[in-house]
Amino acid sequence: MLEFLDDFYVRAMVAGLLVAFVAGPFGCLLAWRRMAFMGETIAHSSLLGVVLGIILGIAPQYSIIILALVMAVVLFLLDQSKGLARDVSLNVVAHGSLGVGLFIVSLMPDVNIDLEAYLFGSLFAIDDLDLLIIFAGGGGILLILLYYWRSLVALTISPDLARAENLVKPDSEFIFTLLVAVLVAITMKITGLLLVSAILIIPAAAARFIANSPEKMAVYASLIGMISVALGLYISLINDVAGNAAIIVVAIGLFILSFLASKFILSNR
Repeated sequence: MLEFLDDFYVRAMVAGLLVAFVAGPFGCLLAWRRMAFMGETIAHSSLLGVVLGIILGIAPQYSIIILALVMAVVLFLLDQSKGLARDVSLNVVAHGSLGVGLFIVSLMPDVNIDLEAYLFGSLFAIDDLDLLIIFAGGGGILLILLYYWRSLVALTISPDLARAENLVKPDSEFIFTLLVAVLVAITMKITGLLLVSAILIIPAAAARFIANSPEKMAVYASLIGMISVALGLYISLINDVAGNAAIIVVAIGLFILSFLASKFILSNR
């Protein structure tokens, strides 16, 4: 048991807590902007990234990040063109990249790709390189987000007023899109492409019921996400269930508790 904790559980816990901490403020911005599907869209492209990485001889950890950034640029350009509604462009990119990825996989019968690991994640298979990528990538994008935070919040509340008051830093929207892409790419190992949006959005949605300012909501979202990871991995350890699924179940439970708490507080005012 001790060896198991040393080699698998502790690494999974450290990686999960860090990702949840970083995902909190990002999830809040995505929820405020009605872009909850964006994380899932970029995650769907990860399979195509894996396939292209195999073809080009690039390690999956890097090919996923590269393609996620490419898809982020595509989404930004589609959004700026105003030719399609945002939900339509997200849907086209998500299912288009996933379909292309599966199509290429079907043309490569001699290549063995563990699709289940990419669909559902491989939380207990995190190694030193994965931890390094999560620490470096997660810490870097969080610092950049803090620099752009006020600009992004102002753009979310009132874009015209934010620009009139000169509160917008150059390329804030584009930088944010790229940061989300990196976050999704480094989160894939933990949640898989099917659940990546859950760890981004559910804690933020739960925090919305109990926070009264953008900053408090971001902090609460990070805390709820970290509690979900800690309790979810503990449940996974003692009951031998999927770690990522247990994390999401705990997050849903906290969402319900947060909703009920907000109703109870309002009823007693």
